[in-house]
Amino acid sequence: MKNLLYLILITIIFALGYLKYWGAKQIELSPSPSPSPAITILPSPTPSWLTFSTDFFTLTYPPEASASERPENPDSRNWAVTYMGNTQRQSGRTQTELFDGYAVNLTIFEVVGDDPVGLQAESDRQATIDVCGEEGDVTSITSTLIAAQSALTYSGGCLGRSTNYYFPVDQQLFRLSVLVVGSQEDQVKYLSTVDKIITSLRFDITQ
Repeated sequence: MKNLLYLILITIIFALGYLKYWGAKQIELSPSPSPSPAITILPSPTPSWLTFSTDFFTLTYPPEASASERPENPDSRNWAVTYMGNTQRQSGRTQTELFDGYAVNLTIFEVVGDDPVGLQAESDRQATIDVCGEEGDVTSITSTLIAAQSALTYSGGCLGRSTNYYFPVDQQLFRLSVLVVGSQEDQVKYLSTVDKIITSLRFDITQ
């Protein structure tokens, strides 16, 4: 249940940031799109890897990981690729927070305001500080390049340190969150896998 608690806490952190900075604004959303096609998991040209395909992007991931769409809030959608390592599985502590493995989360938001990328990055960062305090060890926001996109980024968190990236694609705002945990040796291996997952990310906005 602690693993579920971890996911709920991260959702609360981002929801608090959204409400704090945008809750007071009256947002005029576009009409609700027609129901989206189901997520399909297809064979990948990369041997033994699978393709995670949605209406907005595709990426490839190893078969030992899992890919799914997760609830976020009415103004956003979230997809995740997660892997729990052998150390955690063999310990039997599979219902706790992730302490051995990786998680790659991609969230898409409605675009609001004159600086949606900066607003979302700062609201999430401030929410992390509010929830985690000093334990969160939150960095400042800086510019970087991720998945061939210019992005804003910061790191921090109280149930595992994640790095978040914010960037626009065709009038849509994306947040890419990456969590890698485990022994030093395992983290090197996980980071290599995560880099390949992110490198495979391709955007195809159809809505």
